[in-house]
Amino acid sequence: MKLYFISQHNFDSQLIKPRIPATVMVGEDNTIPRICVSFSITGALSALGKDLTVGSRLIVHMCEVISLADVYQPSNKQVPDVAYTGELWILCPIVMNFYLHIEVIEIIDCITKEQLDNMLEDVVNELDLSELAINEHGQHGTSPAELVRLVLEEKDKTIRCLRAGMKEIEK
Repeated sequence: MKLYFISQHNFDSQLIKPRIPATVMVGEDNTIPRICVSFSITGALSALGKDLTVGSRLIVHMCEVISLADVYQPSNKQVPDVAYTGELWILCPIVMNFYLHIEVIEIIDCITKEQLDNMLEDVVNELDLSELAINEHGQHGTSPAELVRLVLEEKDKTIRCLRAGMKEIEK
């Protein structure tokens, strides 16, 4: 699986070790050493947040992981905008390879956290949630991002079971 990492420094063919980022957003975890990556270049750029400025010259690196077990999906408590950025963490050293250069010529602020929360809430409202799920999460105030993650995990589990030959039993 190919993942992207962006830096102002060229780490081509170098082993990168996890570290706590020099700058983190308000509410972001500042205790777990990691290498912040994304499935897409756009996601990796959006994760830079305020560190992204016009005129910045950035280097996009690519790394390959063999297993999803090598990749950690932070929660929205660890990275408040994870649902927007798709940020992933690699928690062990990994070799980076040069992919391309980017020069930032314009920054467009497309969405705020409040807008993202509203969009996620709209998604949650469209989900076909069972009464059990509504009773469990509605009363506890589960955040929209967390609820979407839980629903997707449940759907993935169902798909794995069906692929393994299990049959779905209607209630």
